[in-house]
Amino acid sequence: MDRWNWLQDEMLEQFGGWSKSDGVYHGVWRSSKTGEPNADVSAQYIVAVPKNELKTLRRILRSACIVFAQQCIYLSIAGSVEYVEAKR
Repeated sequence: MDRWNWLQDEMLEQFGGWSKSDGVYHGVWRSSKTGEPNADVSAQYIVAVPKNELKTLRRILRSACIVFAQQCIYLSIAGSVEYVEAKR
């Protein structure tokens, strides 16, 4: 199973669905660990998650950090931004 299918299956199973924005997003971010800029290509998913299920979403995103080899994943909840990192 490819990693995108894994993520989509997780969101469908846990939250009953997901939407994906068209295309990909190209960007650059500065690593808090090395200070170096990193170019990356991202996809944007939109998922309706009840407040009492936000811990489940964060758990999936922590796993996604490992699956996608990311230092962290950007999460926006009702305009509030956080960066979800894999548990060490």
